[in-house]
Amino acid sequence: MSLNDNSFATNSKIYPAKNKTTMIADPAFKVVLLGNTGVGKSSLLHRLRYDRFIGRSDPTLGCEFASYSDSGTAKLLIWDTAGQTSFRSFIPNFIKGAKACVVCYDLTTPLADACLDEWMALVREHCDNDVVVALAGTKLDACETRDEAGIEQFTRRERIHISTATSSRTGDGVKGLFRRIATTLAFVPSQSTPGIPSTVCITSRTDATRARAPSSCDC
Repeated sequence: MSLNDNSFATNSKIYPAKNKTTMIADPAFKVVLLGNTGVGKSSLLHRLRYDRFIGRSDPTLGCEFASYSDSGTAKLLIWDTAGQTSFRSFIPNFIKGAKACVVCYDLTTPLADACLDEWMALVREHCDNDVVVALAGTKLDACETRDEAGIEQFTRRERIHISTATSSRTGDGVKGLFRRIATTLAFVPSQSTPGIPSTVCITSRTDATRARAPSSCDC
């Protein structure tokens, strides 16, 4: 199946809001995982989907895709991209149309080796200005010390929306990360993937009449 923005339109659903006169469509958002090879992007996605740790896995070739939704939050269409340098030229194609990007880095290696500036440059160049950016440290279970000052400085400079540490081995912080992303995106109606409505309001006929035309004209 060809993966494109329009192919996800059938995944939307309608559920009642607290206001009985309003129905809200369940939006779907494209989220892309970015980061160097070996940082644990695939393990992060596997833990999210199956609540299991896969340990060592073969490097992702090109891109892998999965969907995730949690009760009360928006649906996420998650793209796991390859981190190898040889696939770096394909990244602009994969992140096109992304509503959120998760830049992953290994907490057990020096922050300078994470190429965060390079990944953020790709995000800024190929994504819309209102893209939600999350910074996710991985392998928290194996981390003895963290460069808290360096991460805070980078987060402020790049205006990162979400910054957190995760462990695919123990599950710490994984679901919380994606719930925060879904919640953030759900409050930005214009962010939803093209082809899937973010909100559908059904009002009473009286309300619709009031909003239809100025009071000076009842035609």
